[in-house]
Amino acid sequence: MAGKRLRTQADATPRKKPRRRNVSNQATSRLPTRNVSMEATCQSEGQPFAEGAFRRVYQEAYLQGPQAGEPCVTKVFKTGSVYDARYFDEDIRAIGRAKEIVTAFNEAALANKSVFVNEATVWRSNQPDAEGRYEHVLVETMIKGKYVKFNSNSGHATAGYDLMQALSHFSFHYTSGREVLCDLQGGRYDTCYVLTDPAILSRSGKYGPADLGAKGISNFFFNHKCSKFCRPHWREESVPMRHFDTVPGTTMEIARGYSRRTGSIEAVSLEGHPTAEKEGGSLPPPPTKYVSLVLNSRV
Repeated sequence: MAGKRLRTQADATPRKKPRRRNVSNQATSRLPTRNVSMEATCQSEGQPFAEGAFRRVYQEAYLQGPQAGEPCVTKVFKTGSVYDARYFDEDIRAIGRAKEIVTAFNEAALANKSVFVNEATVWRSNQPDAEGRYEHVLVETMIKGKYVKFNSNSGHATAGYDLMQALSHFSFHYTSGREVLCDLQGGRYDTCYVLTDPAILSRSGKYGPADLGAKGISNFFFNHKCSKFCRPHWREESVPMRHFDTVPGTTMEIARGYSRRTGSIEAVSLEGHPTAEKEGGSLPPPPTKYVSLVLNSRV
């Protein structure tokens, strides 16, 4: 991949025709992986179908393996190309922790619906740029159908999704009061939920700019209302307080000084705009790839 700085929407200069490049999964034996496709196209110029505060999201396709021809998404930093997988360490750490929490939540059997995490991994370009460097991007399977923003990391909760709000509360209990899994978004199916790009609030603030730290945890419980899915013995913040404005989007923290901005959410419908699924809607059964393609590898 060429190491070009990505264009912003404010650019007035004409855009060149997007260039597609190939990226491949460079997982090694250091970590287990259940990825079933090894190569995908990647586009870092042109029009994304979605974008968040820091990254643009492009719809792509797998080229090789059992998923050849099926859609996937690549997530590319707005600030330009990156050439070291460590730039994604916070993402991978949060995804791995989310998977652990969600597994424990499913085992608690609070409802007849399961929750799955659509886990992204770091892939590397197959072609070096002019300086011999290989660009790295995040790749994950595309969730089909409507997306729902179930809650945010500032305490906003979408009505009608009590099980998702209970998952956030459960995460605090499961981690002995140290973390809250939130900013939950993804696909709602008749039998399950498939989450992508969740955030984790932690006492230590180790999960990246969407981790609002101890104040974020306090702020979450200031807004949280327990439902029939929450259990009386679950831990709660002793003296919750409001520290952030409650907004549907993702609140980002800058430089750990609690200077913050609210970024747009990356979870959008295939049509390219945020959606909140209405009551009574249903989607076809999810493909099994969301269960089997739970990845835990990086280069």
